Amino acid sequence: MPRHRSRRAILVVALALLGLPACGGGELATRWVPPQAAIVRCTMAGRDRMPPVLLDLPLPALPTGLLARQLDPMALNDMGFEREQMVCAALESPPSERIDEVRGELMVLLEAHSQVSARARTALGRCACDVARLADVAGLLASCRDQPHRSECAPTPAQLEEALALVEPLRDALASTPVPRLHWRVAGRTDRPGWMARRLPELLPRHEGGATVYLPGQAIPSRHNHVLVRRLLDLPGVTAVLRLDGGRSMLVIRELDGALVVDLVAFPELDARLAPLLPFIDEARADDVVDVLARPSTSWSPPLPLDKGNLIHLDREGLRAVDSMLLAMAPLAGMGKAPRSLPEPIEPPLVDAVTLQAEFGASGKRLRAQLRLSEDGRQWAQLLGKAVLAPPMDVLGLPLDPPLPRPSLEEMPTSIVHGTATEWLVIDGLRRIPALLHRLEMVHPNAVGGRLDAWDVSLPAGAVSPGGTVSPPLPLREWAQRVGSEPYRLRTSFDPARNFLELVLEPD
Repeated sequence: MPRHRSRRAILVVALALLGLPACGGGELATRWVPPQAAIVRCTMAGRDRMPPVLLDLPLPALPTGLLARQLDPMALNDMGFEREQMVCAALESPPSERIDEVRGELMVLLEAHSQVSARARTALGRCACDVARLADVAGLLASCRDQPHRSECAPTPAQLEEALALVEPLRDALASTPVPRLHWRVAGRTDRPGWMARRLPELLPRHEGGATVYLPGQAIPSRHNHVLVRRLLDLPGVTAVLRLDGGRSMLVIRELDGALVVDLVAFPELDARLAPLLPFIDEARADDVVDVLARPSTSWSPPLPLDKGNLIHLDREGLRAVDSMLLAMAPLAGMGKAPRSLPEPIEPPLVDAVTLQAEFGASGKRLRAQLRLSEDGRQWAQLLGKAVLAPPMDVLGLPLDPPLPRPSLEEMPTSIVHGTATEWLVIDGLRRIPALLHRLEMVHPNAVGGRLDAWDVSLPAGAVSPGGTVSPPLPLREWAQRVGSEPYRLRTSFDPARNFLELVLEPD
């Protein structure tokens, strides 16, 4: 054996003896997840199907632009992620200090956009749009979106210079106004370099909108988002850049240190009249997109071990921050009358975060849920003693008739969680469990047992399913029909400090 190989072998053995293992697939995936993630979904890539207990749950969907479907194992395998390795998708939560400033800044920007159009009409008359088109600034003038070419217009060099001068204040406003975007990321180990870029023709049908693919070394025409596309193609590890949905979204595919990293950076809902502004925003704020692609200095820590099963994590404050940002950006969607802030919850939240895990080795039928309790939740938990759990179920200290979910705001861009079944059934679902236990015990005596602080509930086959004795809420019916066809058992427990409540649902 050559000497350098023997030294390398000795070094590997020494590192193993010292307890310094190589980076695992799960660690490589979470390394790219920011600690302030609002949503994290982790799935083991391969040829398996999604675990039944994670299918049809009312959860925020991954955007089709990620080309990962809903992070099912086979979809990830087809993208080039290594089989039997964890892949994580995350939605980044915006900094809370920026949210309050966004709406005011956008209103100033939109006012500048309106004023430029008015000044151009005054200075250049009926030919303003023809002059702007020749000067390549028509997209900055709102009035030019539907204006046809006028054959009698013959722009002069002086008019072109005047048009460029007229739009300069708007260019300055664009350069000084950050326009937030939603940032989704999928990351995990790859063992097939270049695979995803080569397979794009097969993957693109997963996206509902249009797509233009750019590859390193390719000539980029000087139109649309070309300034941003060129910047992205020059980044380390980039194998492809995709312009999606007419420039509203950009997908960046990279291979870095053994990881496949796929980033989707997208504007939220947008008024069609403002679409021509997008290339100018991308040109003025290209650094913003480049900055969000950086690997986080600290990474997210999974609440449950990734080597135990596929996982979904929802953070209440992170999700609320995303929805607050969407609300702040409502003027871009043409919703100038949208409220300035989200309404407060009807009842104090008991749960700050929910983690769901389908554990391996149980045919995808064992669901483990960890609820990180809020301050109010911890106070509630401390009041539960060790007495036998028996009717009436209000002994759990929660109402048997919980308030109806608050309706979503009438004028608001499509939210991630506010007013959705995710909010009132998953994140706030703890408040609705006593009512379900009460109905179950009424129809199936002795189904509910255990202690106040450790429930032991028997769910007969078909009981909690559509048409069963305890009909589930409408958003849960497909999931309940899938899971409730056989007898299940639900057990709960608290950690010693009662900061977390764990629920385990498994076949009985």
